[in-house]
Amino acid sequence: MANCPNCGSNDIQLKQDSTVNWGRAIAGWALFGVVGGAVGAVTGENKTANACLDCGTVWRAQDLYKLLGIIESLTDIKLDLKLEKDRRTLNIFVTNVQPQIDKLESANKRYDIAIAEKKNSNDSFLGSLILGIILTSFGLLIIITTIIRNAGWAGWFMASPILILGLSFIMSFLINNTFAVNSQNALNKLVTESKLNLKQSIQKFYDNYINLL
Repeated sequence: MANCPNCGSNDIQLKQDSTVNWGRAIAGWALFGVVGGAVGAVTGENKTANACLDCGTVWRAQDLYKLLGIIESLTDIKLDLKLEKDRRTLNIFVTNVQPQIDKLESANKRYDIAIAEKKNSNDSFLGSLILGIILTSFGLLIIITTIIRNAGWAGWFMASPILILGLSFIMSFLINNTFAVNSQNALNKLVTESKLNLKQSIQKFYDNYINLL
């Protein structure tokens, strides 16, 4: 029998399209480095919700089930919502640990987007790089030919704009690539810090739970 995450009552009614006032849909918590794999996402397509007839708390059963499973995966703690201390523990997790999970998930998504954008940007600038190399090589060839033939300043005047144009294409590629790499490194640092903060919040949560025993 299901129990209310707020008061522990099992006097529960199923409602359609109810406004949830406890918890929220769990949208893909990718806890790499914390557990052995990614924690699956709840789709949220089910519009039904459980409503406690004693205290009025409304929640989605699949969200609560997934949340209890995540807590057990991370800490080996299996909560019994009939017990007041376990309900308090559950709500402490939602208040203190869940935001850290959200931050890690957000950082992972931003990092993945940065990787994809860097690849797309490099692909788009690759043509410029190739053209820049061709133009620069052609300009250098003119200069070398001019020197060998002692052709005066004419070759230098011809080669200069070609060299400038070619080098500008190469520099644009290098600048874009440097910017993308710096952005990627910053996001990678954010992911690392988010993982550390999450691990610390989970450890603190676990220690607090043990102290309640």
